[in-house]
Amino acid sequence: IHARKLVVGPGALVCQEAHLTGNVSIGCVLHPKCSIIADVGPIVIGRNNILEEGVVIINRWAILPGAKIGNRNTFEARSRVVGATTVGSHCVVGIGCQTEPDETMPDFTVIYGDRLDRRICKPDAAHAALHLKHLEYLRDMLPKFNHMRPVA
Repeated sequence: IHARKLVVGPGALVCQEAHLTGNVSIGCVLHPKCSIIADVGPIVIGRNNILEEGVVIINRWAILPGAKIGNRNTFEARSRVVGATTVGSHCVVGIGCQTEPDETMPDFTVIYGDRLDRRICKPDAAHAALHLKHLEYLRDMLPKFNHMRPVA
């Protein structure tokens, strides 16, 4: 971790191989090989997000307000969030997909496919429960097979 200022919230889980640079606040599960790079402005990541392998969240352009990510989002493998993007809550950035620089994603947005299509999903209690179950599973399994960063 090469963060100038790192704030880790309760329940966060950070694999040793995750790369964190700059002013970063997290409250989520970071798989191995994730990169959160806050070169210019801060990056604030809410609670109960899942960042899978190869996810890159990078802010190299915007000093203020920086990138903000809400709660209970899933960033699938090799997805990217760039610039001072604001991601609402309950969003999904699909495998290999990327946000636009400085984009604002409303709650329940899904980015998917080769053309980076977007749609808004309806709130679904079953999906929310599955997301929490996924988090519970990751918090149990990741430490068994990966080295974890101390977060206290």
